[in-house]
Amino acid sequence: MTQSSEPTGSEFSDVESFGPGTDIWAILSRSAVQRDAINVDFPEGASWANTEAPTAERVRALIAEMTLDEKTSLLYGAGLRMSGRDIWQVFVHGIDRLGVPDFTQADSPAAPLLGAQKATRIPSEVALGATFDTETVKAAAGVIAAEFRALGYAVIHAPTMDVTRDPRHGRSHENFGEDPKLNATMGAAYVDAVQATGIMADLKHVGLNTVETDRLEVDCHIDERPLHQIYLAPFRDVIRTSSPAMLMTCYAQINGEHFHNDPSLMRGIVREEWGFEGIVRTDAGAHRTVESLTYGLDQEFRDEDKFGAVLRTEIAEGRISEDYVNAAITRILTTMADYGMLDSPPERTGIESLDEHSAIVQEAAARAIVLLKNDGVLPLDASSTATIAVIGAAASDDQIAGGPFAALEGCDTVLGALTSAIPDATISTAVGHDPLVLTDMIPGLPAVPRHMFRNADGSPSITEVSFDASGAEVKRRETDRIDQIGMSFGTPLDAEPSSLAAQTATVVQWRGTITIDTAGTYRFDATTSGSVSISIDGRTFLEKAEGPRLSSVDGSIDLEPGVYDIHADFAVSSLDSLGFMSHTPQSFKVGLERTDATRGTGEAEAVAAAASADLAIVVVRDAASEGLDRDSLALPAGQDQLIERVAAANKNTIVVLCTSSAILTPWRDDVAGVIEAWYGGSRGGAAVAQVLTGATAPAGRLPVTFPQSDADLPAAAPEQFPGVDKVSKFTEGLRVGYRHYLADGGPAPAFPFGFGLSYTTFEFGDVVVGGSDIAATDLEAVPLDDAVVTVSVKVTNTGDRAGRAVPQVYLEFPTVAEEPAPSLAAFDGVELDAGQSAVVSLPVPARAFQIHSGGWTFVPGSFTLHVGTSSADLNAAIGFEVR
Repeated sequence: MTQSSEPTGSEFSDVESFGPGTDIWAILSRSAVQRDAINVDFPEGASWANTEAPTAERVRALIAEMTLDEKTSLLYGAGLRMSGRDIWQVFVHGIDRLGVPDFTQADSPAAPLLGAQKATRIPSEVALGATFDTETVKAAAGVIAAEFRALGYAVIHAPTMDVTRDPRHGRSHENFGEDPKLNATMGAAYVDAVQATGIMADLKHVGLNTVETDRLEVDCHIDERPLHQIYLAPFRDVIRTSSPAMLMTCYAQINGEHFHNDPSLMRGIVREEWGFEGIVRTDAGAHRTVESLTYGLDQEFRDEDKFGAVLRTEIAEGRISEDYVNAAITRILTTMADYGMLDSPPERTGIESLDEHSAIVQEAAARAIVLLKNDGVLPLDASSTATIAVIGAAASDDQIAGGPFAALEGCDTVLGALTSAIPDATISTAVGHDPLVLTDMIPGLPAVPRHMFRNADGSPSITEVSFDASGAEVKRRETDRIDQIGMSFGTPLDAEPSSLAAQTATVVQWRGTITIDTAGTYRFDATTSGSVSISIDGRTFLEKAEGPRLSSVDGSIDLEPGVYDIHADFAVSSLDSLGFMSHTPQSFKVGLERTDATRGTGEAEAVAAAASADLAIVVVRDAASEGLDRDSLALPAGQDQLIERVAAANKNTIVVLCTSSAILTPWRDDVAGVIEAWYGGSRGGAAVAQVLTGATAPAGRLPVTFPQSDADLPAAAPEQFPGVDKVSKFTEGLRVGYRHYLADGGPAPAFPFGFGLSYTTFEFGDVVVGGSDIAATDLEAVPLDDAVVTVSVKVTNTGDRAGRAVPQVYLEFPTVAEEPAPSLAAFDGVELDAGQSAVVSLPVPARAFQIHSGGWTFVPGSFTLHVGTSSADLNAAIGFEVR
């Protein structure tokens, strides 16, 4: 058995797509191992080479031949694996002497982070959650798994099973949604599809992964009940139903201790209560101790820290038994053997099914689109839409995705797809606002509009110069922004002119001019952890001292029309990271309060285009990535204001949202139509065109609640999200997501969880419950995944078009259970032609009747089964008694 690592050619893009100058490349390449061609044949006569022997017997024989150094080498990552021009993101070094191959692993929300420029990006996990359809999830997950295997990866670090506590979380695009039942159902489908291809799924991030700010150190103060019922339940359920190969633990502390360093969680819950026998690994760089091995942790990543030389010293001095090492490598080697990784590890062969995969992800992206509003303007009528204005920078953006991220070739755009789908229409375009960049995600006022930092000929009017601690110049650029980001996770949003900070820069100076068109008082702010001084024509009006946290300070200045000199000086004394990206010491942004005086001509051009067209389509997006939290769900870069002005100019305005999760929609009453298309992947633009034109009926449902304001969020207070002084308080308890909005005194949402319109209408008929009242003691004997009751509802398509209905069952507990609101217990979709009817059966499993109160338990009393079209539209109510 030989594993070859020769370059495969056309699909390689690693160095080119990131470039040696970017932080993510620098960080990953600090630990890199050149492994050109690896012969991993088993030694002749080795008993563990017998593939007919039981796995346990083979593993015991292999371990018996290992030295302690060899054993511990399997307990930690070795960084990048490089072979010629091919790169694998991370791997565990194999044992060549014994024929144990390298164990290659890859991270990505939706596409390979390293390994290919020509690959398929599937829709984001929140988009897959919006399908409410396991078959669509399986199809999309099968695509990414097949491509990862073709790139020579043994493990994909997915799916993300975290429940969205707050949609401002920078990784909410990686979550299926805000409900444990939905996440578990979608996650199980994802795992089944991935592991059917022969590679391993890695559920992440077990514990609490709900915030990026201070994520390596943040301490989440949470009660046991919401921890288990909301956040751990999806992991428990997927482990039970789909047997994932691996688990990844979270960065955050939980009540004062990191998950894998807490024996009650790591050993007591994962190994004992859940009975998980696969591999458990840390996230890259997570805080761990050598004792974590004794609690059931198997591997640390990305590099050796505690499980190499430190562990061997502990063993030599008698403080830790080698038995714990043997137990960990037994789990590792057994899992590798079960997936064929010992005998036939994946080889990089190249991706050969791009066209087929593109068709699959386009269908998945279309199924995920949620129709939020339609005042009769959709689907588009070619006879009344001869002229269409397509507005917004996102319309021509072919890299709409969340980070971590690698730019891929061949992705489409909404504008291109619409042009192809409606060839007879005259389509005009206008950007209307500055293109979104990564620094727009730094908190504070919106960035200064770029036209104010341009010369009369349109060229940038600002020179940026960066210096290291010795005073040496390390970077210089001409720019129309005053900002920089401390780290990029490969997102495309800081394309030229790049705002990525030089790695060694401690002082940055911006010198140039600012153009003022209208007299007035202008309020600027600066957001950073460093020190700042800003002056215009020698008048210093904004200063900030260096501090330990990212914070904003503002200052105002009166200005008349004209061109002024502007100086901005930034300094930071230490480059020690506070986290990632916007929370690194180098991150810095100058903002300006938006007024009529700051609009520039771009917005006016967009308004004019809209006014002269039969229909206006405004395409907007947000930016989200690992390492970034948002301070608001408002659209960045002035896009909300753009929508409002376009809608005022054209009553037939449709908004296409390409967002990471829920956003604010203050303009929703002023537009004629709204669709949420999420991050749709390689063919997200074509999916939007399908739905807008009616080629595909909208079928998605919201997996997250859209609030009316940031203040309405369940974790709105700063001490809840993102936390204060590295403590995040989960005082909302069980009131997570729609439970908060449905609870007594909860605010009305803009759009509720489970909501989604269609181009047709549906009628739900009589609801029938199959199953009789049951005693709590009898319920305890029922397997948790078996149905206790089955809810059946007749659904009729009463419109004149085909469509998909998604009946949902919500279970209301007896008062004694102290549940804040009914919770999702079952759902399914049904495709119906016009006039067609079908009976949909919705089994409610035994586990739906459990709560966690000192352990999982069944509550006796009167339950109510609600059936409806969303969490806020529960029509039928059927009683059910647990005695």
